[in-house]
Amino acid sequence: MTRNGLPAALRHQWNAAECEVTPELSLGLAKLHEKFMLMEGGEAKWFHLQAAIQRRSAGFFGYSRVAWKMSRTGRILSADFARLLLAPLLMLVLGMRARYAF
Repeated sequence: MTRNGLPAALRHQWNAAECEVTPELSLGLAKLHEKFMLMEGGEAKWFHLQAAIQRRSAGFFGYSRVAWKMSRTGRILSADFARLLLAPLLMLVLGMRARYAF
């Protein structure tokens, strides 16, 4: 996607969010904020965190990646520690659904 298509993609995802916010939608919004809106690291972290709370393991990885880009060492360690503790539980309870990504 080019920067020209960014407003349309963002508009379509926000329209979808008005109906229902799914974990996959949170991951998609996080990727848009992370990749194309360079100064919006806080928004990307928030969307990754929402996906992690909604039981998607990709949310933990994305949160760590954005925190690394923002040089937040404590948050990186806490997110990775939570992922290590919760990943086996998520896989047992949700199975393959925990691995869905955008």
